[in-house]
Amino acid sequence: MTTSLILPQTTDASGFYGATVTSGGAKWMHGMLSDAFYQYLQQMPVGSSFTMTINACQTSVNYDASSGARCKDQASGNWYVRNVTHTKAANLRLINTHSLAEVFINSDGVPTLGEGNADCRTQTIGSRSGLSCKMVNYTLQTNGLSNTSIHIFPAIANSSLASAVGAYDMQFSLNGSSWKPVSNTAYYYTFNEMKSADSIYVFFSSNFFKQMVNLGISDINTKDLFNFRFQNSQC
Repeated sequence: MTTSLILPQTTDASGFYGATVTSGGAKWMHGMLSDAFYQYLQQMPVGSSFTMTINACQTSVNYDASSGARCKDQASGNWYVRNVTHTKAANLRLINTHSLAEVFINSDGVPTLGEGNADCRTQTIGSRSGLSCKMVNYTLQTNGLSNTSIHIFPAIANSSLASAVGAYDMQFSLNGSSWKPVSNTAYYYTFNEMKSADSIYVFFSSNFFKQMVNLGISDINTKDLFNFRFQNSQC
């Protein structure tokens, strides 16, 4: 997945100014949400609403926002104002189980669990043997929202490892018995599917661990090995 960001010339408490859009193709204005805004959303009760007034200004005039000039003061352009009401439809809290505390791997990629791995077990899925662990517990509160466009899936954080392993060398599940391969955005669980579960399991094949050995990856935290990503397929 790729993302892009056009940096503005300046920002203040009210917004951002002087974002120069490159030519070619259709462009939309989407402001980045700050950490403080996400904290505000987090404390809101599920089902509650808030309204924002959004101002968007466009002009072909090349003005200097860093010196105090603003789009709305230019001789030509368009200024749009819209009130938007948002309702908090759900709240998802992920809880790291720390189940994969210590794993010893031999040169063939065969894993041996250390102490304190109560939520991990050796497992064979199809023709692949390896290790499966309950990696995350979660709570999901909703206001009754039905949604299939919000997807969750794991992604390997190390690009060399991601290239070295096959899709079925890492798999994930909501129940520990029905598995999906990890392959970019191709496989996922939807928001609706997550409503009927409370944990995420991850399977690592012996080849996954073998490639880690071949690449010299050791003494690594799981947060640096892979992460869970969310995608809204309607955006």
